[in-house]
Formats: sequence, structure tokens, C-alpha cells
Amino acid sequence: MPGHFVTVISVLLILLASSSSLAWASSPPEYKINVTTNAVSVSITLTLFQNLTAYKTSFSLPQVHALLEGTNSTSAAQGVQNALQAKSPGAQVSNLRLEVDSTAWSNATSLQWFNISLSMEVRGVSSERNGVAQTDLSWKSFGVPTDISLGGVEVNNVGQKLLLKVAGDLAGQKSSNPNISFLFFVNDQEISAPQFPMVVGGLSTLNFSSFSVPLSAWKEVPDPLAQTITWTLSPGRSWGMRFVLRAQTSAGPENAVYTVLSRITGTITTPTPLSVKGDTIVLSANSFLETLMGTIILSISFVGLGATIYERRILKKPVRKKTKS
Repeated sequence: MPGHFVTVISVLLILLASSSSLAWASSPPEYKINVTTNAVSVSITLTLFQNLTAYKTSFSLPQVHALLEGTNSTSAAQGVQNALQAKSPGAQVSNLRLEVDSTAWSNATSLQWFNISLSMEVRGVSSERNGVAQTDLSWKSFGVPTDISLGGVEVNNVGQKLLLKVAGDLAGQKSSNPNISFLFFVNDQEISAPQFPMVVGGLSTLNFSSFSVPLSAWKEVPDPLAQTITWTLSPGRSWGMRFVLRAQTSAGPENAVYTVLSRITGTITTPTPLSVKGDTIVLSANSFLETLMGTIILSISFVGLGATIYERRILKKPVRKKTKS
């Protein structure tokens, strides 16, 4: 029995590794913010994947494809706006679009997807005075506490509505084999079995507290041609729940890992700022005109340089005189 058990674990680990690689490659989750002097646009893609059904066959995430936008998104937009205003009181949300698309469980890949996309415009977080604009991004780490349902499925407070029961079942696992133990993690932090269901129940997808790191501490990648800076942050922890079945063998511990998991990277694009302090960006109010003019001037310079090279190398070649025979 122990040898058979270890073999099963090894096979599952291979399946999990290959499935995870495919998962990250197909649709990279990302939290994007694009800042202009007039407004801020937000685009968020959350990619949840789970292989927990391979262990607990009675569990799977709902299969759904639904969309909220326009007048149908009013309630969701209000919930998101309230969350932003808790950090930046003047924030106003418009043009919110929220979509969920999940797949069926696949026995072939031992994987299921649950994808959420959110886009919106954020206004009321910028001010201008004497040709200088300030934009407050402290709301970027917002968390929505309210339920948001699409197609009859809760897509925000998924811990309470979709994961709590299976978390309780996992926490109650018992083994008569002293070589087998169970480990529980939420957001990569180990949790005791009695606390596991409660902590899992608090998971919500629209919680971006991992981006509370001030913008000034994010990695900067300048683009001189566009006169912009891209700021990136990859939080150290993933989002979700993880159940580990560990078997002690003569060769050491063998783990079978079952998860409902996601990971997200933050990307913020801004005009080249005059300064950045914490989450406040100071910009020239004419920075976009300056960017446009700079790009035009640079393009003209390249054209002029090309013309000069052409004239020197082609048009100014010496003309050879024919010699008289």
C-alpha cells in the first residue's frame, strides 16, 4: 500500500507541474493601470485554476459565462466605487465591465479554469494647479467586501460561497497511517486545520491588498521615446488555498499538492513624472502634448538623418568623366 501510494503521488505531481505550466502560459493574469492627466483606466485579468477535483471528486467550480456592463453593472460599479473611496474619497468609477468565464473540469489535464476580467475608468483622483497635475493612486490596493453575482454565481466572495464547504471537508481529513500528514495554506501562509475553513471563507477575488506597496517602491522601466514609465510589482504571495498531502518515505517526504490558486502582476503606466512620493504622482499638465511633440520631433529627426545619409552616400557620389579614346 505505501509503495502504491507514493507512486500515485509522483504521478499527480508530474500532472500538476505540467498543468500549472500550461495555465500560466495561456492567459497571464495582470492588474494594469494607465494614467493620463484627465483619467485613469484600469484593466484586471484574474486567472484562477484548480486541480483539487483530482483529490475531492465531489468538488468543482461552477461553469459559467456571464457579463455585466452598462446599466446592468450599476450595483457592481457602486460596490467597487465604495471600495476605492475608502482609500481615495474623491474616486469615481465609470464604464465598468465585469466578465466571468469558467471551463468544465478536465480529467485529461486535471485542471479547471475560472477567469474574471474587470475594466473601468477612475476619475476624481487627479487635481491640477498652475500647470502641475497630481494623481493619487492610493486606491490601487482596494478590496471589495460586497457580494457580486454573475449568472447566478458569486464571483467575488468565492471563499464563503464556493470554497468553504470543501475547506471544511479537507480540514476534517484523518489518516490512520502515521506516515501520512496534511498541510493547509491560504495565500501561501500555513494555517492550522481547525482555522483553515474560516480563513478560506474570507477569500475574495477583488482584493488587491498585495498592491499596497507604495508606487515609489515599484520597479521602474522608462521609455524615453514615448516619455512614459512603466512600473511593475509581482507580489511574493499567490492568492488562494492549497492542500498538501505528505507521505514520509525512505527517500524522504513526498507531497501531492491540490490548489485553487491565482497569481497576479501589477503594471502601471504613467507619463514621465516630475516626482513620485508614495502613491502620489506629480505630472506636468502638458505632459501628453509634450510627449506627442517629442515623438513628432524625434520622428522628423530620424527622417532628416536618413535624408542626410542618403544625400551624402548616394547623391554626392563623384561623377566619373569619360576618357577620350
